[in-house]
Amino acid sequence: GTPSDFMYSNLYLDANIPFVEWTVLFYVATYFYAIALPVIIPFRDYMIQFIMDVWWCTILSGLLYFALPFVVLQKDFEAHTLFGKILMLDRGYDGPSAAFPAFHVIWGCIASYYYFLRFKKYKLLWALVAFLIAMSCLTTGNHSIGDVLAGIAVFVFVRFRKNLQAQIMVWYDSVCKTFLKGCRVEFAFVLRCICTSAGILGAAVILHSFTGNIDRTAFMVFAGGGLSLAFIFNKMIQGK
Repeated sequence: GTPSDFMYSNLYLDANIPFVEWTVLFYVATYFYAIALPVIIPFRDYMIQFIMDVWWCTILSGLLYFALPFVVLQKDFEAHTLFGKILMLDRGYDGPSAAFPAFHVIWGCIASYYYFLRFKKYKLLWALVAFLIAMSCLTTGNHSIGDVLAGIAVFVFVRFRKNLQAQIMVWYDSVCKTFLKGCRVEFAFVLRCICTSAGILGAAVILHSFTGNIDRTAFMVFAGGGLSLAFIFNKMIQGK
């Protein structure tokens, strides 16, 4: 449901985006586009990657839905056509809350990426489908520009998480070796955990000051998750 301390994710530019009822076809087609993927792409390796990507996107999006009380101000309209009635029906299940990031965009990007891996010669087609799905989120008035951009950001982060993780680990290890040179291994590990958890908690504090709407439960989740991630991350560094 809509949180009591909600904020709109809409930007000033959202008001200038035209409302086009028939683009609901692309919006609704997202469900079938993603559901058909396991049937069309039978390769086991791709499916394992796909499932992992979906899980990561779901977890990350869920955390954002939980921590940020954003809702979208959906555009009002009167349904005079079949497309309008389909859109109204969809809004009955897809309300204004849990819209940042737009999961339709995430689904469209993930599905297009794996269709591309299976049928590479149609790469422009898959890119076009992802674009049309993203645009339909805006032209149906179901999402804001911020929702769409956040959806793209989540997809990029999840899809290239291994490359990002490798680069972060190399940079982090280099910094730690520079500042903790000469320290005992156990002491250096403890300091790494403290610094990492402090950074994550600091991000939570900044997020809280930015929104002013993160409750105590959400903050404790960030704190506990930060400490756990700090320990795991530094164990990974230590094991290199």
